[in-house]
Amino acid sequence: LQGTPPATQAAIHGMASTGSGELVAVTSYSGPSSLAVSLYDDSDPTDVTKFLTSYDTPGNPRAVALNNGLAYIADSTAGLQVVNYLSYDSGRAAPTLTLSGSFNGDRAEENKLTRITANATDDVQVRLVEFYVDGALVGTDGSYPFEQRFVTPRMAEQATLKLRVRAVDTGGNETWTNEQTLTLVPDATPPRVLRYTPAAGSNPADSVRGLTVTFSEAINRSTLTAADLKVVAAGADNQLGTGDDSLLSGGTLAFDAETNTASLTFGTPLPAGIYRATVAAAISDPAGNKLANALVRDFGVGRRIPIGTVIAGEIGVAGEQDVYNFVATPGQRVYFDGQNASRPSYFYLKLQDTSGKQIFQDTINGDDPGVYYLELGGEYTLTIWGYQ
Repeated sequence: LQGTPPATQAAIHGMASTGSGELVAVTSYSGPSSLAVSLYDDSDPTDVTKFLTSYDTPGNPRAVALNNGLAYIADSTAGLQVVNYLSYDSGRAAPTLTLSGSFNGDRAEENKLTRITANATDDVQVRLVEFYVDGALVGTDGSYPFEQRFVTPRMAEQATLKLRVRAVDTGGNETWTNEQTLTLVPDATPPRVLRYTPAAGSNPADSVRGLTVTFSEAINRSTLTAADLKVVAAGADNQLGTGDDSLLSGGTLAFDAETNTASLTFGTPLPAGIYRATVAAAISDPAGNKLANALVRDFGVGRRIPIGTVIAGEIGVAGEQDVYNFVATPGQRVYFDGQNASRPSYFYLKLQDTSGKQIFQDTINGDDPGVYYLELGGEYTLTIWGYQ
């Protein structure tokens, strides 16, 4: 959707499309008391002004998801609400349907996670789409976009595979695609790193016990060794890539074949400091395709301090972040007192709760920042960095 809203457009807090010209959204005009479930005509994605109607719920709706022609609403303290936003399809028009996917024309690489997409629309709405591989049902999707993923067979098992898709609307009218035959070819695509933890940058004290890496496909377990997945700690100079860096040892290396996730776990949380995680390019998939590049990411772990601690001599490099954690009581007053009389530098302060929500951000620039009150007790993360 990309269009100019009207002057009276409600705020949109969440949305889900049917793929057939309707959009269900959580909207509001003036705060939580006006939250509602609204229906829009989105048949023209450049026109976002076609409001149709709205539905009240017992609570305050916050999120929406569609499945099998119904809207499922997260309704705050009222729990889950189900909204039937369109009438029953009493017509005889069947859905229109075409099939596409992540394969290349009529060829698919063997032993690869492959996506099938059903491009399905209807004069009312599509209720569900069924996906068949070699005549067997491999999955059903009840919400737009209609997709299914599966792992292609190995060439040693079969030379081709057959795909077919069935779409059904809310009146029971159905459409089948023609059967599409794909020829299996050798796996020539290298694996990729999809995600990893810990996050680059700063992490709270005691929150990091190791490294996890999720790959885009299965990995040859023999190529995953302690030399391929490792964590290095900076030494006393707090600089990575210098002679006093040390390789962390004693971790347990594991691989979860269900999620294609490798992990290196240590017995205790990593202490405060600066670290570098490396995923070597030597890691390969079962066909021998290696990672295109090694993954190298730096991260930090904060230091736990009691309120009243004087932080001295810690910030030596402009732009470098130092992270601290402390525990506050409800209503705790927090005050930062810059005690460097000459004030040769400027410093930023940022305070976050355990969810990552920012409580405040301020600057020490000649004058001390004011007093802040923490409404809730618990652990907080303080990040300090200088820019000059």
